[in-house]
Amino acid sequence: MVAGLVNSRNRAVHDMAVTCLVSFYGEEARADALAPLLPWLHDPKWSSARDRLRLIQSVADLNLRESIPGLIAVVDREDDSNRAYAAEALGYFKDPRALPALKRALEKETSEGHHRRLILQAVYSNGGITAEEAAAALQTLAIEPSTPEGRERKDEYGFSLSSEPVDTAISLALFLKNGPAPSSETFALSIDRILKLENDRPSAARAFEDILDQWSDPLIDRDFVNRLERGKATATATSFAIRKRSSLARTSFSELRRLAAGKGFAAGVASALLMDPRAQESILNGSDGEKQAAFLASSRIARDPLPIASVARLLDSDSPLLREAAERYLEVEDSPRARQLVLSRHIGEARILGERSAYDPGHSSFGSFDALEQQLRQTILATNGPDEILALLSAGYWGDAGQFYVFVRGRNAELIINRNDDRRSTRRLTEKEFAGLREFIEMNRIDDLGPFEGGAVDGIQLEFVGLTRNGGRRVFMNNPQLAPGSIYWQLRNTFARLENSPGPEK
Repeated sequence: MVAGLVNSRNRAVHDMAVTCLVSFYGEEARADALAPLLPWLHDPKWSSARDRLRLIQSVADLNLRESIPGLIAVVDREDDSNRAYAAEALGYFKDPRALPALKRALEKETSEGHHRRLILQAVYSNGGITAEEAAAALQTLAIEPSTPEGRERKDEYGFSLSSEPVDTAISLALFLKNGPAPSSETFALSIDRILKLENDRPSAARAFEDILDQWSDPLIDRDFVNRLERGKATATATSFAIRKRSSLARTSFSELRRLAAGKGFAAGVASALLMDPRAQESILNGSDGEKQAAFLASSRIARDPLPIASVARLLDSDSPLLREAAERYLEVEDSPRARQLVLSRHIGEARILGERSAYDPGHSSFGSFDALEQQLRQTILATNGPDEILALLSAGYWGDAGQFYVFVRGRNAELIINRNDDRRSTRRLTEKEFAGLREFIEMNRIDDLGPFEGGAVDGIQLEFVGLTRNGGRRVFMNNPQLAPGSIYWQLRNTFARLENSPGPEK
């Protein structure tokens, strides 16, 4: 009955009917409610009701293919959210009639961001990107960071911060790099392009290979193994190979097994790629230092458990490379025994151990934490430095939340708070306050916690550091407020309570 009222000549009745019908969207979307509203796609003035975008966002969920001409009209005539979400719907329908309008919309959408990615996805889904175009775009992305200015532009594009129009090839390459795997034809054309770049722009060729190596494809896998054997595999390519080693073991098992039976760097990497636990002891107890170092480095990336005692023996190797590989593996292994082994070799250096996330979620917080940690190390190693420092540090892409320090000298503990508005406060903690902080840290074994990953890509990152002159440990936390009942959030609140405690002023 309501659907029939959209045909009323009374504008108020018509608009009220549209308002009622468009409320059936999202999970509650109904074809009998939204199909009568399809003329609204062709003509935004067809109704004065609100929420036309809900109609655009719902037609694909209902598979209303009769909406395709109207969606094409939206993509061709409108901008911003309407155009982007109409493009997304057309990407679902995969109708060749939409492709010309989608390509025109892509040229109009000059800023890198969510809307452009929706349009790109639609062009891609409708077969509007050829293998040659994809390969050329990926090559452009490999060449772009060859100068400082290019690296800055690439980062701005990636974080949607560029104020300049974004090159379509770069935008397409970023879309491919972070989205669906290109076709095998694209990979074949890309490898041909790499061969042509090899003589004139070898660094761009390596960067191009690094881009391709993130994907699992028989052609790419075999190309990596070939480079590994020739000593041409970069650290980035090897890291990607470790992460997709199940694919490599399927596509290149015979080649990897042959390499693993040999000597040197390639043999060590191949052994880790094959995931054969029986090979661990024979490699670690062997005499091929280069193979051992490559195996340890690969096992570190893969987080493979290795026998600590066997790794520890290599700390006394005559080879500096092998000693470093063994130490770095133990750092990442991060068990109490592994930490003890590492710190015992760096007495009096205030070395800080403990993993962070696999990526920098604040885009710049790792660098900020490194600088703050360096200040802590300099403070505790100074002639009149404290005996111990307990700190809660903060950083993030949009700024920090202030820094908390507790400097311990004998039985006395001083609280120092550097706020993000440049205010600073200090006071001596009471015995009860300090005992409470110490008890919380020890009872909850904070030193043994691994990093907390909240899954956010910005927000705020925190880092607890407990440090003496002979070393210490960090506990990294990415947006711990996302787990309000966790021990990580309790740790944050334990420091926050000291700020609000009515302790004596110093």
